[in-house]
Amino acid sequence: MSLYGMIAAGVPENSATTAGAERWLNVTRHILENGLTVILEENRASPVVAFNVWIKAGSGDERDEESGLAHVLEHMVFKGTERRKVGQIAQEIEGAGGDINAFTSFDQTVYHIVLASRFFDTGLDIVADAIRNSAFDPEELKKELEVVLEEVRRSEDIPSRRLSQALFAEAYRTHPYRRPVIGTTATIRTFQRPDIMDFYRKWYVPGNTALVVTGDFRSEEALPKIRAAFESWPPRSLPERPRSPEPAQDRMRVVLLKDDVQDAHLNIAFHISDLKHEDTYALDILALIAGQGESSRLYRRVKDQEGLVHTVSSSSYTPKDPGLLVAGAVLEPAKAPAAIEAILRELYALKSAPPSPQELKKAKLNIEADFIFRKETVQGQAQSLGYFETVAGNLDFERRYVEKIQALTSQDIQKAAEKYFRPENLTLALLVPNGTSETTDETAIRKAAEAAESSGTNSVAQEGGNPDSASFAAPPGGRAGVEVHREIFSNGATLIVKENPAVPTVAIRTVYLGGTRFETEKQNGINNFIADMLTRGTERLDASAFAILVDSMAASISGFSGRNSLGVTAEGLSRFFYPLLDLLGEVIHQPAFDPEEIEKSRQDILAEIKREYDNLSQSAFNLFFRKLYGAHPYALPVNGTSESVAGLTRKELVSYYRGLATPDNLVITVVGDVRTDYVVRRVQKVFDRPAEGKI
Repeated sequence: MSLYGMIAAGVPENSATTAGAERWLNVTRHILENGLTVILEENRASPVVAFNVWIKAGSGDERDEESGLAHVLEHMVFKGTERRKVGQIAQEIEGAGGDINAFTSFDQTVYHIVLASRFFDTGLDIVADAIRNSAFDPEELKKELEVVLEEVRRSEDIPSRRLSQALFAEAYRTHPYRRPVIGTTATIRTFQRPDIMDFYRKWYVPGNTALVVTGDFRSEEALPKIRAAFESWPPRSLPERPRSPEPAQDRMRVVLLKDDVQDAHLNIAFHISDLKHEDTYALDILALIAGQGESSRLYRRVKDQEGLVHTVSSSSYTPKDPGLLVAGAVLEPAKAPAAIEAILRELYALKSAPPSPQELKKAKLNIEADFIFRKETVQGQAQSLGYFETVAGNLDFERRYVEKIQALTSQDIQKAAEKYFRPENLTLALLVPNGTSETTDETAIRKAAEAAESSGTNSVAQEGGNPDSASFAAPPGGRAGVEVHREIFSNGATLIVKENPAVPTVAIRTVYLGGTRFETEKQNGINNFIADMLTRGTERLDASAFAILVDSMAASISGFSGRNSLGVTAEGLSRFFYPLLDLLGEVIHQPAFDPEEIEKSRQDILAEIKREYDNLSQSAFNLFFRKLYGAHPYALPVNGTSESVAGLTRKELVSYYRGLATPDNLVITVVGDVRTDYVVRRVQKVFDRPAEGKI
């Protein structure tokens, strides 16, 4: 998890309370007389506006007996005010075609509304009314407490969430991050309306709040309206924040859970710095190189080469206070000891095998792309600005962050690994099925120790296939106001293009009419199987080279299938449009269907089908469709069944794909910062031809 993979907030460094304005490019920052921070960013690419209210208080500001209070309060704010009855806020927003939601984290609570810009006044009035005048109706509170208790119970049925909570409870012994944001059944049952009101009065004050507005409006018109909406909100002083610093960990910690689950779930965590620390930049790169993407070290070694896990990834979580770098995996219980050793050995190897130039270049490009992709929607823009203001304390943080990332060397990454990847700094959490006897605390400790002793050896090295962005000719950017273009090629394929120059990104989707609608019981899951295989290599590129090429463009290419469709979607920076489109054409026309990759895919799908039994909502959904549609193919599960997937052969996969993937059954859509005329010519070159290849 890089900077945008987490949501956290802190106190801005600039706590000035005098009225004024500051400007960053097309972003302005104002502090009203009562202390409320207002951030405005105009963006007229679409007639939409987003309102975000960031309260700089979350579960980390609770006392032990208040665990979950911030989250319950978040549930109540949009439930009604002194002049809007219960349910009226949602009705007004939905009536304006908008969306309303909120979330709570360790360090902040965020409320957000997105709606058509012509309803700007409505959105502003609702936001100001809800934040300042929430009624906290006693009867509604009783109902909502039951809703939250049910949410807690559901979280206990989600293996990954239960393991994550156990990990944080073990890694943090004194700091409030040890408690689940959602709270516990024991604490939630004690909450009364005075508890909610006390927390609300304590933290919901102008000087602890940032209002972010992005989208289609004029700042000179919006700011006076915002002043009027919030001018009667009186300023109040903030209390001390009850946070105990976490002492340095002096020995490895292990927590083992057993439950009625199908697979084992593993988390391995190291204590790291907070967001503002200088090590954060290297840690974000470190996590990306270690376990983000199919060309990452953990994926290639632990999953692809050794076959020890179904999934594996790593993320760097750097909130307001010191966080964790976590490597997570889902795997077969019997493979847990070997997987623990392999994951730790690969992480420890970064201390002696620093990133290659190709790995470092790829990681930097992907982090740069994260910032760009975040700007594709007004809500993404608002969330970014709120994060910069409340966590980093500086709206210029993005520029400084990217500069710091670009300045990093391989030695900087190695130093970060040496500093934090220490056995005594490690917390290991493992959830296994009931009755599992192969894995014990002692085995986990022994394997972790063995990995430490053998660290620095036999690491996966980054291989070739790294494109240089300067070597690709990018098409000119799109033009504002261009309508949707539709064209049918001579072979029957349909192209749809929509220019959107607001952000330098592009999305491409190729879709065939297919899916479970065309499946039988015997071949159930074949569309999903093919969708997975399409991005596991082509006739020219094996699966590893393909993954490296995609990650090196900071792009994503993935197959998909549903009840009516089969296809591939690609997203990336618009400067990579030509190579991304060419690679997508190669995926469509020349998939390898490599026998070895087929078996890897089969095992992944079978594991996913098995995990569906741990997901109660998915199990209910499958049963519902089976009952609703009876003998119709829609009754079949999209992933297939264990029996049908196990029986599918390469010959069946290839034959089915050949019959489905015909030009007259293909629709290609391109949306983003591109020029229609250039897109038409390039797509015609790539797709206006019969299917080809050796499959």
